[in-house]
Amino acid sequence: MGDSLGESDVARLLKIPESTVRRFFEKGVLSGTQSGENWHTTEEILRGDIEILTDISRIDRLREHKIASPWSDALEEGDSGYISSEKIQAILAEKETAHKPY
Repeated sequence: MGDSLGESDVARLLKIPESTVRRFFEKGVLSGTQSGENWHTTEEILRGDIEILTDISRIDRLREHKIASPWSDALEEGDSGYISSEKIQAILAEKETAHKPY
């Protein structure tokens, strides 16, 4: 299947704190196995998780005021990458304005 990635490896690859990676594993946002207190996954599984979590349909769910993605559920204010719902709405409004023909 591939070499095992620990929490620190995933944190480095995703450029987020290890504490956030651990919370993602605990909440099921990332797929992995727990050995003692440490979580492990593989690069292949991590890529699959990222593809699912960044699926373009998340924008459609945002427009419908549904959950953006499991990432947003697991992030908490103060975490690297946290975006408030107000900021998400502003980003969507900006993108829609930018894509309108003049």
